[in-house]
Formats: sequence, C-alpha cells, structure tokens
Amino acid sequence: MPGLEPVSGEGVRDPGPGGWGWALLWLAATDLLSVFLFGLIVHFGFLHRPPLAPPAAAGAAIAGALVLMTALWLATERDVGAGLPFFRRAGRAVAAYALAVFLAPGAVLAFLDFIGRHLPASAGIAELQANAMVLLLAAIVLLTVSQAAALLWLLGTGLPRRRPGPPSGV
Repeated sequence: MPGLEPVSGEGVRDPGPGGWGWALLWLAATDLLSVFLFGLIVHFGFLHRPPLAPPAAAGAAIAGALVLMTALWLATERDVGAGLPFFRRAGRAVAAYALAVFLAPGAVLAFLDFIGRHLPASAGIAELQANAMVLLLAAIVLLTVSQAAALLWLLGTGLPRRRPGPPSGV
C-alpha cells in the first residue's frame, strides 16, 4: 500500500486491511479501560470506602492499577507499533490519549444530562453529575500519570544504546 512503507526499515509489521487507524483505536480503548478502572478504584477506595478498610488499601490499589494499566498499554503499543520511530509512536499515543480524555467525560456526562432532562429534579441527577465529574477528573489525572510513565519507558527503550568498547579518549 502506498504511504505505509516502513519508516525505520526492518521490523515494521504490515498494518493489515485496517491500516494504522486500528492501532490508534486499540490504544484509545486501552486508555478508556484505564479511565474506567481508575474511576472505580477512586470511587470505592476513597469516596465510598468500607468503614473497616484502611485508607492505605486504596492507595495500594491505585499503585497496582497504575502499574497494571501502564504495562497493558505498553504491551498494546509494542504489539501495534513495533519498529516505528519514537516520535511516530509518541504521536499516536498522544492522539489515543486525547481521544480517551474527550470521549470518556463526553459520553458519561452526555448520558447523565440526557437522563437528567427526563427525570424530575428530586431524582438527584445533579449530585450524580457532580460526583461523576470528580471521578472522571481523578481518573484522567491517573491516566495522565500512567501515560507519562509509558512514554518515558518508550523514550528510554527507543534511545540508541552505547556499544561497549574502549573509551573514546584511549
């Protein structure tokens, strides 16, 4: 296919019939899964924590989820972007992140607004919208931390390695 020639030479897979757009969608789906998971942990770990559960358990759950979702994202990115240069991989990662950051709050808040228009004010949808905004903000902040860690990892693994040998001054 014209325009899909390997940029870096060897190691670039054929993108298949869907082209490179599928890679972006896979990364965006991973980001949306991260937003959902982080929102659940923040909700049940901090906002509605069981009375006997220690607060450190929620922090441990967030740390574990950050590691898990960063590793899942890196595995997805490695599968769909192997062999591409760093800036192309980072550009696709930023586009997937932007898609998730706009899609998750947009879908949730649009749905709550739709329900709020059809239910009476006594149903408490306004409070639910406020809580959803806080959860989404916290989840997006955690997604940002996860993405920054993943991009740092990609940058570190994408840099050229020094070859062992004698020092250059010898």
